[in-house]
Amino acid sequence: MVDPYSNLPESLHQLWPVEEWCQQRILVAVSGGADSVGLLRALHGLAQDHSLIHVAHLNHGWRGQDSDDDQKFVSQLCQALGLHCLVGHWNQWAPADVNHSRSEETARQVRYQFLAQKARELGARYIVTAHTASDRVETLLHNLCRGTGLAGACSPTFIRPLDDDLLLVKPLLTCFRQDVLNYLQSLQQSFCVDSSNENLEYSRNFLRQSILPSLRQHYGSEVDRRLLSFTQIVEQTVDVEQAIADQYWQLAQAAADHDSLLIREIGKDVDQCIVIPQASRVSVAWPVVLQSLQQAWHRRGWSLQGMSRSHWTKVQSLWLGPSASLGTTPGQAIAPSRRAELTLPGAIRVSNFRDWIIFEPQTKIRSKKTN
Repeated sequence: MVDPYSNLPESLHQLWPVEEWCQQRILVAVSGGADSVGLLRALHGLAQDHSLIHVAHLNHGWRGQDSDDDQKFVSQLCQALGLHCLVGHWNQWAPADVNHSRSEETARQVRYQFLAQKARELGARYIVTAHTASDRVETLLHNLCRGTGLAGACSPTFIRPLDDDLLLVKPLLTCFRQDVLNYLQSLQQSFCVDSSNENLEYSRNFLRQSILPSLRQHYGSEVDRRLLSFTQIVEQTVDVEQAIADQYWQLAQAAADHDSLLIREIGKDVDQCIVIPQASRVSVAWPVVLQSLQQAWHRRGWSLQGMSRSHWTKVQSLWLGPSASLGTTPGQAIAPSRRAELTLPGAIRVSNFRDWIIFEPQTKIRSKKTN
């Protein structure tokens, strides 16, 4: 009997049609594990021009000889498939202050820095990673436990722009990990097994090895698909919210561009700032404003990692205006002439000017004061 999941390339094609990428240069992130190997084999089978496919492997070196063996496996697989393989090493890419950090978040940041730079050097249009539906379910649980918002409940997303010319794509998000294993078995394709995946000190391993098996035992084997369905529903809601946020952002920036007093206050470095009107000036719900701010954070390369719910609540207080400004209790107003300020993670200062909220990096503030 033919395994219905042995044709993984068809599932990939349905989410990311071949004609959308077959004429573009792509960079595929391959760790050597089952998911990334399955992704590479599927892309290789679908591609019309193999010279446009490049592979990138980052050797963290955290597992000694095992890490080197993974690198050797990926290099040999690429050689067998006739693909160009780029290899990076942790010590070359990790900043000195995090060189010895082995957190999941640090590894992710360094890995994406490596992938983005190599993709730009190649002139690649797409970076392709092997996140699956199983990863999406695990991320949902992980982010819910961390107190996520809606966007965190539906990540990772299928496609995300890294800049105007580079897109991050995850075309296996409709395939569960078992689907990938079945596909590799049908090809008799080997892969590497990362022994650190058994370490329950890592949050995702704990979810994968302990929490999800318990949920399946109590709620049935279909619980993964139900959780995946929830992320897809949330994603539709976030998409609608994003469309409204885009409209709000255009309206807000158009108003800012025509306020001569605001422009004079900010100075010539306006492109380094984020400016939004207070709630009294443009009527819109706070979640829309928050979505716009987070997108603006990404565009300027500001880190969102340290921004907790309490930080955004303080920003919301400034946005609401004097009756809810920083340092007041509900119902306690402050004098309209008082200028409220706060400093956010990443050395971002927030202040109010008339009926505007200004976000600016501290380096820009110091530069302005010394001129």
